[in-house]
Amino acid sequence: MNTTLHALTRLLSDYREGSRRLIVWVGAGASRWNNLPIWKELTTLLEVAFQHSPGLPYRELRATIEAGDLASAMTMFKAADLSLYTRTITKALTPRHQTRLYARFLRVLDAVAQGTIITTNLDDSLDKGLPRPFVSRRDIARAISANASGDPIALKLHGTLGDSSSWVLTQEDYRMMLEEPGLLSNIRSLLAGSSIVFVGTGLQDAYLLRLLTDANSEAGTFGEGPHYWIAPSDSESPPSLRNILRIEYPIDHSGSHSMALHPLEALMKARATPEAGESAISAQPRPIHAREPSRPEMSTHVIFDPLPPGTYRSTNSVKIASELSGKPKAQIFFGAGFTQEEISDIRPKGLHDLLISLVCFDILSIPVDVIGRVHYLVGGSRFFALASTGAFRFLDYPKVTAVAYVDDDTISAGGLCTFDVRRDDRSQMQAIDRIRRQIAPKPEHVAIAQPLIDSLSSHVDSLTSDDFVDIQSQTTFFLANPQVRDALGITPDTPVGSIPPWQTFPVLRLATLLRAKATCSRIQASSAQLDYASDSLVDCLFSSTEEPTTAGDIASYVCVGSPSADLGLIADREPAFVDSVLAFRATDSARDLRRAISLHLAESDSAQTPFAINAALASFIPKQTLEGARASFSRIHAPDGGALSRPSPVLWTDARHTNRLSKWRQRSLAILEELQAKHRLADTSPCPCSSGLQIRKCCKAFLRSAQSA
Repeated sequence: MNTTLHALTRLLSDYREGSRRLIVWVGAGASRWNNLPIWKELTTLLEVAFQHSPGLPYRELRATIEAGDLASAMTMFKAADLSLYTRTITKALTPRHQTRLYARFLRVLDAVAQGTIITTNLDDSLDKGLPRPFVSRRDIARAISANASGDPIALKLHGTLGDSSSWVLTQEDYRMMLEEPGLLSNIRSLLAGSSIVFVGTGLQDAYLLRLLTDANSEAGTFGEGPHYWIAPSDSESPPSLRNILRIEYPIDHSGSHSMALHPLEALMKARATPEAGESAISAQPRPIHAREPSRPEMSTHVIFDPLPPGTYRSTNSVKIASELSGKPKAQIFFGAGFTQEEISDIRPKGLHDLLISLVCFDILSIPVDVIGRVHYLVGGSRFFALASTGAFRFLDYPKVTAVAYVDDDTISAGGLCTFDVRRDDRSQMQAIDRIRRQIAPKPEHVAIAQPLIDSLSSHVDSLTSDDFVDIQSQTTFFLANPQVRDALGITPDTPVGSIPPWQTFPVLRLATLLRAKATCSRIQASSAQLDYASDSLVDCLFSSTEEPTTAGDIASYVCVGSPSADLGLIADREPAFVDSVLAFRATDSARDLRRAISLHLAESDSAQTPFAINAALASFIPKQTLEGARASFSRIHAPDGGALSRPSPVLWTDARHTNRLSKWRQRSLAILEELQAKHRLADTSPCPCSSGLQIRKCCKAFLRSAQSA
């Protein structure tokens, strides 16, 4: 991952300075995001189509495919039956619909590739999705002219789907293409003085690249570079192209390559130059909204930490003692670790958020470990009534992401880890065990309450061990992103795998946000409430766009006739208000409202299942639906025609609109200075982050400069 940090840092620097033209080379892996087959899958489809073809040498074909010589396999298919070959490929590579993930890729690609895009894909997914001219290799002179003038253009080297004579798939196709007059010299001219970013291609399988490097010296074809390969962490080494820098990304257990988009999104953010007072989020292009056939019928909103009045602990640590000496051997920290100083300006708004969820969403999903807070906020009888109707789902996290330090008496760096949640007898702790720790009936009510408590276990969704492996690998991946490191206050010189004590909680908070992403993907949530997250950090992780309207505005208008009201304060003054909200949920108007909100939720495409951040809506819902919901609530809460509840303004600071990370860095600096004093480390001592620099020139200087910024 340190090589990824070096490569991405250099790419971002060159891109900001504009010192080299950037050409994006798009391979078949990108079309995979639009549910189209890559080469090997295409040969499988052809095998099925040709299973009864008499002119195909099956044994030789199978050996050729297993050897990875797919161009030779394509030659055999084409020679056996040209018509069937053409029909099968055309059908396989014709897009049925545009997925959200591919729409996200198009948005990022169009923003980053201000000049030239080169693609070896036959399908027309790019052609239909990008607002730029596409030319074939036979018109490469036009691409050279556009590239020289800085005009956006896309070059299709392997042909277009609608013209089978232009396809480059077989060995003969490649040979004839390279023999086309002037092609190689034109490619050299196009690439001269440019840096290429390869995305969606495994360079070791790129037949064209091998032929190009065989036909010319590496520098002669591709230029001096540097060039960048966005590659999965488990991929083989690329061919010996000169100055290829590798940017690795993790693949989650479902096989998704969506993390490959984050380096491109880092470039998009590096290019954004918002006006003073405007966030980087609002400066980005709006997402391309795509059709997706698998949208859940029931909308789910996730609140990870409903904040009730009072104080509570958000971190824990465990010391592991040596069995021989009994002395501390290691220390493990887990939890977000927020201090009162970091959240002092946030007004408790747990009930407000819960009421918004009940008005606007079919299902409210909350972690098992905060059930007690929700039970307290809505009241016991209401809580169990809602749970029995399926309005609540509970999230079980059988593992915990943590930072471990080998010796708690040192100042050395730690590392990420995960551990199981277990009972005192070391057996696996179940969700119902944690529920019972939070909700305990009075002795005289045990017979009635205990079955209700036990029934909650049927409403639990659980993340798997594989999900936590993904969270840990993705956290490490983002710690190699210069923008994330800068936001957290981690110096460029600190090794990626090194977590100094003053960065424990920023890293754990990063992991918590990635756990939120994994959760929403797992349960197909429509929206998630991400409190305490700085807008810049959320933007780095989720590539979100800021929308003008939220579900909170709509819920406030429906309930009190005014947006941005504090529904929690109203409920404190008028206990019957909560019952009115619950009664409203069962009406047809409320169901219409929830359906309309689900359809208009902003799509933030960083997870496989997109979700809106803090219930942001891409567009306002139909006026007729909104007014119908408001009238329905009025009949319930003010049946005699009296006035609705008096609005109370929302007074807390929304973390999405403040630079809360400055407080994170301020705390990190304080911890560093405390450790210096405890261990008598001078500013000229080597920095414990393992960078090899002095403290004053490393983390201390970086955190101080971040404070002044």
